[in-house]
Amino acid sequence: MRFYWSPRFRYLRFKRRYRRSFRGKHGYHPPTRLAYDLFVPFRVRHEAPTFRWARRLEEPLYHRRGSLTVAINLLAILHPGRDVKLLGIDLSDPRYFYDDEITPGNRETLVHDSYFRGIEAGRHVNALPSPKYPDTLLDSVASARSQLRRDGVELWCCNPRSLLVEKGVCEFRPVLAG
Repeated sequence: MRFYWSPRFRYLRFKRRYRRSFRGKHGYHPPTRLAYDLFVPFRVRHEAPTFRWARRLEEPLYHRRGSLTVAINLLAILHPGRDVKLLGIDLSDPRYFYDDEITPGNRETLVHDSYFRGIEAGRHVNALPSPKYPDTLLDSVASARSQLRRDGVELWCCNPRSLLVEKGVCEFRPVLAG
């Protein structure tokens, strides 16, 4: 799922130049766009000073110490009243889920400056306090869990080795358990 994109027409001349070049060299013609009747754009705001929770898609969803908070909030809006199970969330490992794609050539683009702080600490950088915000992703998920509980929804983690389970933020629940 893609949350972020450049504003429309931001680099239009570069896109057109690239497209012309690609068509000329490879004979590429982009497919026609599908009509998505149910496509609804939503806004995502970065790092608010305090945790925020959106109740409708018209309100901005807050990216708080990781895209996980956006995903949980989006699920709560799109599927209200359903319990949420987190699959594969670890946070005790400093690597990103796309670590295999990081090379010295694209490191500046794909890796945040604090990545190496996470490697030194032996945890994912979002599980550590940042210089800008003292809370961690664990705190944000705990806040999201309390918001979900107010609505009668439970947040479970299906990875028993997850830092969320070890720190008591979420309870462990196997994937196939009810």
